[in-house]
Amino acid sequence: MVTNNEYPEQEEKLRFLGLADVVDPLVVSAQEQVAKPDPRIFRIALERAGAPPSETVMVGDSWRNDVLGARAAGIRPVWFNRFNRPRPSRHRAEEIRSFRPFAAAEAALHRRKPAVRKTHK
Repeated sequence: MVTNNEYPEQEEKLRFLGLADVVDPLVVSAQEQVAKPDPRIFRIALERAGAPPSETVMVGDSWRNDVLGARAAGIRPVWFNRFNRPRPSRHRAEEIRSFRPFAAAEAALHRRKPAVRKTHK
């Protein structure tokens, strides 16, 4: 997780959501002295996670900070556009508007079409 927020605030959010034990690393701009969209903060996270940029996906709600920052670091961005805003630049990024149904969000992360559910009447 890469954030421009303060460490205690992010830790509290992760605990509240029940994600504190699954987010590693937590890279915070205030501690690293570099903030998104600077690609250096993404590279710090990649190094700590032991993940190559080509196998990493950044999901974020800020076009400038998350999408363009991740792209500059060689990471595939997915824009979490929950307010259905128009794309702010010519750059391309996959887009999700919700994490529900999760299958559709997961498909965007894995670059595949979501399974179609059939309903019986």
